[in-house]
Amino acid sequence: MLMGETDTELVRRCLGGDASAFPRIIDAYQDRIYSFALRLLKDPSAAEDAAQETFIKAWRGLASYKAAYPFSSWLFRIAHNACMDALRTRGRTVSIDDEDFPDLPDHSINIEESVAAALDAQRMETLLASLPVIYSEALLLAYREDMGPAEIARVTGVPEGTVKARLFRGRELIKAKLGVAASGTPSRGFPEADLVLQSKEAEDKGRRTGGPGPREGVPGDVTNQPERNRLGPGSVL
Repeated sequence: MLMGETDTELVRRCLGGDASAFPRIIDAYQDRIYSFALRLLKDPSAAEDAAQETFIKAWRGLASYKAAYPFSSWLFRIAHNACMDALRTRGRTVSIDDEDFPDLPDHSINIEESVAAALDAQRMETLLASLPVIYSEALLLAYREDMGPAEIARVTGVPEGTVKARLFRGRELIKAKLGVAASGTPSRGFPEADLVLQSKEAEDKGRRTGGPGPREGVPGDVTNQPERNRLGPGSVL
């Protein structure tokens, strides 16, 4: 993306017929959309499909974007829908009852301060992967995409109060897991080896050498940008 060029300006250029503008949008968002989908679907191939579907639908529906709201939340809304469709196709019901979490005792360590730190450190992957999708999604959008409750509500299509409840519940579940881990008691959701976020993303990127064939209807070509191309050679653009 050119310095100082905003999402809104790129959208305006796209709608004005500038074929070079939409590839810039993809270049800016493809890693974030793929990462978001991967953490919800836990399957690289499914995440790639969801990311491709997101950009295809965004391109086709670009005229419906309202500049009064952030473009990122509009795009993540499309990604959210693609991921929920993928989960339903795989027979998974997205529900607050996805997993039973027993009440766990409090501990003397400052768990409250550990929650945000854990989301940026070595236990982020295992912590989020252990939560039901509705909680991990809310936390991902809040901590990784820096979205507030109102913006997360636009992405997920639920009331803002529901988003706040999910964020609270998700943090409480992570606090419980951190507390159990700190006490030395085995906790569901923690494998023997912790995963480091940066290493995980590098691993994801390194093993994604293939990808589905090209799809119709989206302009541009990013196949000559291998280091940035999360979507794989010959994919979306």
